[in-house]
Amino acid sequence: MHVDVVASVNELTQEEVLFKTVIVVDTLRATSTVVTGLACGAIQVIPAETIGQAKSWAAKHPSYWLAGERNGKKISGFHLGNSPSEWLTAPVAGKHIIFTTTNGTRAIIKASKADHLLLGSLLNGQACAQQAAAYQADITILCAGHRNQFALEDGLTAGHLIHWLGQYHESITLNDFGRALYQAYRASVPQLDTVIAAGQTGRRLIQLGYQNDLAFCCQLDKFSVTALFSPPGIVALPDASGTTISPPADIQ
Repeated sequence: MHVDVVASVNELTQEEVLFKTVIVVDTLRATSTVVTGLACGAIQVIPAETIGQAKSWAAKHPSYWLAGERNGKKISGFHLGNSPSEWLTAPVAGKHIIFTTTNGTRAIIKASKADHLLLGSLLNGQACAQQAAAYQADITILCAGHRNQFALEDGLTAGHLIHWLGQYHESITLNDFGRALYQAYRASVPQLDTVIAAGQTGRRLIQLGYQNDLAFCCQLDKFSVTALFSPPGIVALPDASGTTISPPADIQ
């Protein structure tokens, strides 16, 4: 099985989507927020690329909640922002949530023609990798990025996913970018939160007062949630935890 890692949403090509399993990663914070919401019992999270599209969905479904951010800040009038800490304590169980963010939801929609589209984060890396490997198809890990550039935390999450893919598939190959990120992840694990906090997005979150979100998003495998895009929304697949982990694969 071959794994390509793409540095940012603008670099994604159709060749890297069609007939592939795609894992979208936006660690700070969209995919972490969605995974948290599903872990807390949300029925589905519907991605919208623009605020207007989100409001149009809400007009047709008045009981649905609106959530999202622009430039890191909660959108005025929305029920929730893009904060996993906020979603963790909000009564999201049983809710349909319409969600729009600066980068993450755009990445999900751009990759929506994949055979299977999963959402990955540090919070659910093991569960996500297990499901991705089960599809037995080549994988593209799409780093959503920050302001159309590569984001360090997304790359380290890609390395975390590659680590777990090596547990669930007998042999995987990587593009050069993926190989570099895997090595960076291995070197950073002992101080992952510190490394991510020093990155551009991490520093931005601290400036905005979201230190709690930063710390929360850096937890490894907190949730055994597999987040699958099943149009029109992202849903949680049944918990696959408890499966025996194989010895590490040969990662090439």
